[in-house]
Amino acid sequence: MGEWSDYFEDFPEENPTNQPDYSLEVVAELSEERKRLEAKNLRLQDAQRRKREQAQAELHRSIGALMEAYSWFDVHLGLKIKTHSNSAPEVIALLNPKSPMKLRLECLKRLVEDSPVYPETTRAARWGIWIAQAEKVRLLRNDYAHGRWVYNHGNTSFFFAPLGWDVGTQSAGTPIAISPAEIDARAAEIWVLIRSMDDMLRPCFPLSRRNLKADVANSESLAKTREGN
Repeated sequence: MGEWSDYFEDFPEENPTNQPDYSLEVVAELSEERKRLEAKNLRLQDAQRRKREQAQAELHRSIGALMEAYSWFDVHLGLKIKTHSNSAPEVIALLNPKSPMKLRLECLKRLVEDSPVYPETTRAARWGIWIAQAEKVRLLRNDYAHGRWVYNHGNTSFFFAPLGWDVGTQSAGTPIAISPAEIDARAAEIWVLIRSMDDMLRPCFPLSRRNLKADVANSESLAKTREGN
């Protein structure tokens, strides 16, 4: 084993004679500085946590608003099927809460296509766009309800990836950045679809007196339900 002097020649920073001679005052100051840095880091972490929680709360609000719009769209969809379908068993089956929206959309599409007053070309094109948007709403809701949301640090947006993986790679798809404001805009699009539903269907179903009363009753019932909420 070599001499300490040999060791200190190789590692001079370890030599006690090269260490600074701290007084008690200097040691106390260094201790206080360390405490200040720790407190600063804690405040920074707390601010970041609050920012993340606020962003998450806003995300939850916007997703909730989207789901509410989707639910009211589905309610209106069911009411139209109830009004215009002549098959009681079909209506009962489709209005079952366990029945998916996909079946109700398919039913409404078939009712329009089978209508003796199928709309002219222009209205038919508008109807095709409307039903495509409705299908987009259905898929969007499924994605947003079952997908994964990851906070984008330092930003108000979130990374979103739909639930599901490529079977070959078993890896998640590339996430996309989306903000609560963008989700709000999509919820607004659903309300536009709801408000335009009557305009889309009226040319296809000239209302008999019975159907007119049913539509009025359904609308009044829906209004009371919304007021109760």
